[in-house]
Amino acid sequence: MERRSKDDVMRESASDLESDDVEPPTVESALLAPKAAGAALRAQREGVTVLRGPGLDTKLQELSKSARESSAPSALRDSSARDSSARDSSARDGAARDGGAREGLTRESLAVAEMNPKSAILLSDRVVFNDERLARKYASESIPISILYEAYFEGALDIPGDLVSFLRSRNAFVKHTITRQHLQWAVTNFVPEMVAHSRDADARAARELFDERGNDFFNAFLGERMSFSCAHFEFPTDSLETASEQASSRICDKIGLRASHRVLDVGAGWGAFLSHVAASRGAEGVGVTLSRQQEAYANRRFAELGVEHQARVQLADYRDLPAEKFDRIVSIESVERVGVKNLKTFFEKLAEHLTDDGLLFLQWTGLRRQLEPEDLMWGLFINKHILPGADAGLPLSSMLKVAEKSGWEVRSVENIGLQYVQTLRLWLANWEARRESVVAQHGERWFRTWQFFLAWSQLVAEQGSAACFQVVLNKNLDALDRRGL
Repeated sequence: MERRSKDDVMRESASDLESDDVEPPTVESALLAPKAAGAALRAQREGVTVLRGPGLDTKLQELSKSARESSAPSALRDSSARDSSARDSSARDGAARDGGAREGLTRESLAVAEMNPKSAILLSDRVVFNDERLARKYASESIPISILYEAYFEGALDIPGDLVSFLRSRNAFVKHTITRQHLQWAVTNFVPEMVAHSRDADARAARELFDERGNDFFNAFLGERMSFSCAHFEFPTDSLETASEQASSRICDKIGLRASHRVLDVGAGWGAFLSHVAASRGAEGVGVTLSRQQEAYANRRFAELGVEHQARVQLADYRDLPAEKFDRIVSIESVERVGVKNLKTFFEKLAEHLTDDGLLFLQWTGLRRQLEPEDLMWGLFINKHILPGADAGLPLSSMLKVAEKSGWEVRSVENIGLQYVQTLRLWLANWEARRESVVAQHGERWFRTWQFFLAWSQLVAEQGSAACFQVVLNKNLDALDRRGL
């Protein structure tokens, strides 16, 4: 294969990849792959055919041959207008400059599109192409959603107007198919990360996500409470900060937290939950994180609240905790980054640190079991662009199966997915309001990537592709007095 520069690789959105679409696998084959350490995707499960190692090798060989025979992708933002598609693109650029962001559809046609996503809407009606070749290829035909968002991140196309409204009509002009880039990324990144999930690998992933981005990056959408988890809105008018505090309060109520209890928070983040535990409930809390920035922020926060003697966050892996017991353990949207490979170890380790009459609270975002093509596309997008290494976003039944096999008993389950819709809506509003400062500090690509994540995830939550689960568990012991829990 001919050598390509880094810029060429980053501009994959402009290349002709749609011919390499393959059938998406099941949720188990996509997320439970670490046992197939040498393969790109897991083998067939429950009668559904998926790619195996040799098949993947053959596919990549075919793709390499095809790539050698194809010409290199054209440069982004090609200013020449050689055909009618390019002329239309130039006209749209002028319209956008003269009249501001253009929606491209009347209110009536947009309403029809949202009710009937298969109605005739062209991508060229909704975006401004900055790449001539991309415009020729996709102006009037469906585009793989991964090529759409990569092109948006790179500036090969612009999406005028409201991004959520644009994505509501996405099924009229996108297709949810696996591309060559998915396969190559699965072989070189996704599967190796799933198979590894060592202490060093997990610590590196946390540093890259939280420390290299910095607290200001996350504050731009999380707001002053800095809670990177689903909020709880008792009323539609609740602010993000109020709803986030209410979420912490509900968790404490679910585990029957008392002032005499000691709480362990695994994946404590910036200390939002432990702040509530100490300041509002009077209990003692210990948190662990793999991020130095989170550790420093949380402990500074506790000092400002005057609860530094009741709450602390330390830099530690859950596998290396000192031998001490807690009355309650919580893990709030951090188990996804533990990895499927380590789930059983995770549950067993937590059992070692919980008193026999204690409770474990587990919250995570998981894909639905009956996986639709878009569900897989969203999951791969999250793992590649937002939360690398977060491969344990499992369906409810898959997560509980591991927990029960590890000696836990389920006490209660709640799906709070709809609460996440409003949480994401307010996160997106914060992010877009801070666009200028985010772009100045981190660049346009980072802004667009997380904007797309926050917008698309709202719709994913609305349609049930993924849900946020809250589960309370206790040790499954014969001698346990369950009435006293």
